[in-house]
Amino acid sequence: MEGLINRCVELSQSDASKMEGMSLIHSEDKTQIYRIADKSTGRDGVWCVALVDGVSAKEMVEVFHSQDLKLQWDLSIERSDLLEDVNDTTALYHQVQKRIWPAAQRDFVYTSHKGQVGSDWVVCNVSTETDKVPADKYCRAKIEVVFYCRTVVESGAAATTTDDRSKIKCQIFYLAKIDPGGWIPAAAVQAVAAKEYSKFLKNIASFGQKHFIDKEVAM
Repeated sequence: MEGLINRCVELSQSDASKMEGMSLIHSEDKTQIYRIADKSTGRDGVWCVALVDGVSAKEMVEVFHSQDLKLQWDLSIERSDLLEDVNDTTALYHQVQKRIWPAAQRDFVYTSHKGQVGSDWVVCNVSTETDKVPADKYCRAKIEVVFYCRTVVESGAAATTTDDRSKIKCQIFYLAKIDPGGWIPAAAVQAVAAKEYSKFLKNIASFGQKHFIDKEVAM
């Protein structure tokens, strides 16, 4: 996990458009989605950058990490079960996706860590093997995901402002590599990547803005 988070931090400080192996596959308003080529496995990763008005990094990470909130905005999930609280910042989950016919229904077991990197906030989800949930009912997918958020404060405003959402934005950096399991051609996965990641970013941004609009800003 530490290596993935460090990689995400490094990318957040770089210009993806000038990096080798990165290719822009979607650009819309304040969102860019890049494909990260991986010739060794044939399963490319993605790097997404988005800017969300009126919310903080801490708040958007809560929307991504909270199981209760996630089930309200991510309609691809059938259910998500807590298997174990590892410590105060880390837990083990089993998530089952809704079936998209005619493909097999998929699930994954992952360790999730939530924490801070300086003043930024991060969630890192990585697939984990466990005897608690045998891989015999669904097609087991594997994930490596970092959801990294940075609060951007309007010039001249206090960095710890808690009374004016018009002065803050959240910069989202999302690094992901997903193996859906089973037999799905890499080309088929790539074909839907831009559409699905764009929809994911729109859904979480819209939910976060609506969820926190009447609440005091959490920095």
